[in-house]
Amino acid sequence: MSNQYHKVFDGGKRRIRGLWRRNDLFYAQASLPDDSGVVKVRRGRLTATTVAGAAAELRRLTTRREEEQLPLMTQAPKFDSSPARRRHELAQQFSRLRVPNQYPTIVAAGGQSVAGRVMCQ
Repeated sequence: MSNQYHKVFDGGKRRIRGLWRRNDLFYAQASLPDDSGVVKVRRGRLTATTVAGAAAELRRLTTRREEEQLPLMTQAPKFDSSPARRRHELAQQFSRLRVPNQYPTIVAAGGQSVAGRVMCQ
């Protein structure tokens, strides 16, 4: 089977609405609000291994959704509160503080300003 989502049918060859199969795993598709309240269509993996088990699990999820007991189905940021995120934020702050011309301006003998490093001989 490929990595595509395929519709799932019951024993009577009728489509089970909201149930999908991909790589021998079952997925439930539902319209759920995310953390900001915007309703989005999401697919969540089910633990069932048979069509009948997946249909039963889908019915349980639908009931929980109607009772508003479903957890938010969103992906958390990979480095939400980790040291990597803190280092990234600090690097962003310091990159904004950089001065475009890091080297001192040197006034040459003729009164012209020359930007660059001082070369000593």
